[in-house]
Amino acid sequence: MACLGLTIFCLVISVINAEHFTEDEKKVMVSTHNLIRSFAENPPAANMLEVRWDDGLAERANDWVEKCQIKNDRFINDDPGRWGRLGQNNWAGSIERFEASHGVPAWVWVQHGQEYSFKTKTCSDGVSFKECSDFTQVIMATTEAIGCAKKKCSDDESKELYVTCFYGPGGSLLFKNPYVEGEPCSKCPKEYTCNANLCVAPPAPSERELLEDLLGYLRG
Repeated sequence: MACLGLTIFCLVISVINAEHFTEDEKKVMVSTHNLIRSFAENPPAANMLEVRWDDGLAERANDWVEKCQIKNDRFINDDPGRWGRLGQNNWAGSIERFEASHGVPAWVWVQHGQEYSFKTKTCSDGVSFKECSDFTQVIMATTEAIGCAKKKCSDDESKELYVTCFYGPGGSLLFKNPYVEGEPCSKCPKEYTCNANLCVAPPAPSERELLEDLLGYLRG
């Protein structure tokens, strides 16, 4: 980064730029989501997928958090690419709180989970639509990937750090339940395995395996 010989200028730039998650932050955010998803109950989830980190979604989150707008991107599905629809959750809090627990945004997003009714597909009175949709997005069974970014956006220490996570696939869950009720893993996609009540995708084929498949096809 060019500093123009000005240390202060460099420091300002480092503060205002959005930040990618560190490897540790990625692992904690993903594991926190999967822990929450694995304990979906009342009723239990039959088709809950394990989520993984996706760099493409993280880049999308990085672009959004750069704006310092603690709200959803209303054009989120204009170019969703492979996911069809995207979901988004946002959090604002202190840097100290985030550093103490990188998964704290996810816990905040599900704090009203006990007030969600599977029967009515809504949260109880007193819980805003946003708070309810934050919860249902975290436990949306068909979501398979997340990507997040962060930025210091305010001088108010209580909400100085903004964190945005994008979900793929995700999207509106208005009047829809976030998962299928049933025995855990009883409705996993074909070839998925079960671990801690989550449907785990088969490992992606290696380049060697792909090459061997191609050679086998060419040989007839």
